Amino acid sequence: MNNEAEEMRIAKENIDRNEADCSAILQAIEDDNGLSVEIIWSAMLHLKNNPTCSIEDAIDYGFNEWIK
Repeated sequence: MNNEAEEMRIAKENIDRNEADCSAILQAIEDDNGLSVEIIWSAMLHLKNNPTCSIEDAIDYGFNEWIK
């Protein structure tokens, strides 16, 4: 596999992973109405800017931003 094809494969995996992460965050909102929109918003922005970040780390980041 050439480098360009490998880069495209990795980019697609990252996009698929980010979509799954966003879906999981949205599911968390539905499951627990106590979650703050500010926390979720910060978590989603963190995921967008850090595609290798886990959902848990993104929510921790969102929470830490919210309590500042």
